[in-house]
Amino acid sequence: MQKAVQYTPPSSSEPNEAGTVSLCELPVPTKPRRGHALVSISHAGVCGTDLHVLSGRGTGSLITGQEPRVLGHEASGHVIQLADDEDESAKQSIKIGELMVLQPVGQCGSCRQCRDGRYNQCDEYFSSFIGLNVNGTWQSVLEVPLDRIHPVDRYSGGQSPPADWAALAEPLSCVLNGLNRLGHLPGTSRALVAGAGIIGLLACIALRRRGVARVTVSEPNAQRRRLVEGLGRAISGLTACSPEEVAKLKPFDVVVECSGSPAAGSLACEVAGNSGRILLLGIGNVDSQLTLEPLAAFFKELTVLSACASRYTLPEAIGLLGELSCIDGLSLELLGIKKLPIEEFSKGLQLMRDGQASKVLLQPQRA
Repeated sequence: MQKAVQYTPPSSSEPNEAGTVSLCELPVPTKPRRGHALVSISHAGVCGTDLHVLSGRGTGSLITGQEPRVLGHEASGHVIQLADDEDESAKQSIKIGELMVLQPVGQCGSCRQCRDGRYNQCDEYFSSFIGLNVNGTWQSVLEVPLDRIHPVDRYSGGQSPPADWAALAEPLSCVLNGLNRLGHLPGTSRALVAGAGIIGLLACIALRRRGVARVTVSEPNAQRRRLVEGLGRAISGLTACSPEEVAKLKPFDVVVECSGSPAAGSLACEVAGNSGRILLLGIGNVDSQLTLEPLAAFFKELTVLSACASRYTLPEAIGLLGELSCIDGLSLELLGIKKLPIEEFSKGLQLMRDGQASKVLLQPQRA
């Protein structure tokens, strides 16, 4: 048997109804189906999406059915077994023992979005989402479709990130997808990132790595502002301020909203400069409303974009994490990341709710 964190959806279909979550023991899978592999999970991330699911808000509304399921859609781990009758090409592509990261979503391949290359907008996107409507990564061993497995060494360019860093590949790939939607950003651009959770911090790093000269982070939590200040000692060009101070620093050429807060989204429209670009990356609650001043948007010629999950950016994320893991002075601790055994998942959830951790990595194999 293996320890797992299992979520049971609420019996009511009313919005904002919360389910229950508990540590349980489940059978360990022993024989993967053809087209799948067994993966020993090394590090499994707790995401803001998971908090939404547990509260019944936001992405919690995308849960289908009422049967219990294991949460978690971010993970690094090692391939431990392929199907006995797996074809030779798969055996050559996926090696036993190699470090991998998980792509939580698949694609039907036949809907219009998939045919146009936008698999993150697939009509069946959420039905096969690992950790949402399919058992996820908050357990020791998981059966994973082969097309969701991304071997780290294949994309790291000789600088493979260790397993804990590799577990950040999925959230970083979401950030990179958003930045790709923004298009080319001149080096002289001034960027504002709203929110210093893990998505905001990764957005800061990615913007600087793409040549944006100055990145300001707006964050109401003083402890998280200190995280940005510490990060700025390893990644130059970063500064932090409170939301009340942002208006004094405008205009910004780019605003990346990473908090899901309607107030932050509305502020983005106010502080963006002429021809400014706004990217919505944060996930709001299902009943949230974003206020946009149409006249200001008209005169400024603002571009407002959103980005959902990742699209062909996981390999780039793996490579970037390999580089970041080698930077002197940069550590997961500096990013506010806590690592806990899976038995302490409740503590991890509370740390994130209280803003005491930007992300928690659960370690199912840790005693």
